[in-house]
Amino acid sequence: MSNKMNLQGFFHLETKSELFAQAIMPLSCGGDDSFKNLAFTGDNFIDKALQTHFNLHGIQNSGDLTKKINEFHNERTLERIGKHLEITNYLIPIDQNYHPSTPDIKETIESLIGASLQANGDEIVREIVVKLYKMAETNCLLDADYISLLNQTLQKEGIYSKPPFQDEFLGGSSHQPLWMTRLDLTYQGQDYHVESGVFRSKTDSKRDAARRVLIQIYALPEDSPPSNTLPTLVSTQTKPIRAMQSLDAREIVFTKSESDKSETESMQSSTNTGERILDWAMRKAKKNPFGMLLLLSGKIPKVSGSAWYASTPEGELTLLNVKLDDKSYFEVGIGQSASKSRKDAAEKMITNSELYTWLNQHYSDKLV
Repeated sequence: MSNKMNLQGFFHLETKSELFAQAIMPLSCGGDDSFKNLAFTGDNFIDKALQTHFNLHGIQNSGDLTKKINEFHNERTLERIGKHLEITNYLIPIDQNYHPSTPDIKETIESLIGASLQANGDEIVREIVVKLYKMAETNCLLDADYISLLNQTLQKEGIYSKPPFQDEFLGGSSHQPLWMTRLDLTYQGQDYHVESGVFRSKTDSKRDAARRVLIQIYALPEDSPPSNTLPTLVSTQTKPIRAMQSLDAREIVFTKSESDKSETESMQSSTNTGERILDWAMRKAKKNPFGMLLLLSGKIPKVSGSAWYASTPEGELTLLNVKLDDKSYFEVGIGQSASKSRKDAAEKMITNSELYTWLNQHYSDKLV
């Protein structure tokens, strides 16, 4: 999509410039209820259009239908489609420092579908939705159903019970709760323990926990692209590093780090974006929790911290200290590399210090 007319043409809105303008104006770009109504209409239509399409191609089972629809109709897939269509080129935020968020992009796709429905009717827009699905399928943009993939993996070993997800409510407001999911299971004689990141829905935290344990089971890179096909199990995979009760060495010497610039060099820290500090912290922590903590200490005077490092035969260790107000927290992370041990320590720190709850209580109105 090289220009706006191509995007209008894709959604059959060439002669509806005013309606098209409403459809690409989320709230962050100055939109109002007209955008929200279009997005709501498009959101409701997507599932119906895909169900009709899959029914015509012989998919009748409700479970299979739900899986096929959900791999397309979610924030992650629609964000990838939006970027593929270069929709962000047409979103003009009120705040010049603000970058369109995942919900902005998802709702714009839905709003364009809603606008096209208003202009063209069901039949044409059903074809547009199917075209978007095929685009996502062809370009590997569909989201992986990690929970189903984990179920399939366990069933291969004759384990037919559901994964023992342990959901934990971390705080937040009633309309924006914060959840984390723990998962402990045994597969082929190997014990696995993972903790998800922090999300606003239990479904997303479960999904992330399933993704993390699949990465361990199949020895995949952490940044593996989404796929709904189970990979080949590596028989010689390395056993995950676990804390040992004792080591041959009589002591472990930690070295304090005075600076961890490398963790934040790739992270943008714009100011005056209009984004809440809590939302900013949650967004940054998904990619780089340790770097987020470093940047946060520069944004809020009542947050400070230090890190110390040590190498052992079992792996790299990070001892992380973070101080919130006058309360000090310590966590130890372990990993096959220093960066992985930093990430492990930071994720534990965010959870056990209840950082997001603390930010919500003390800085709910603070913007970055």
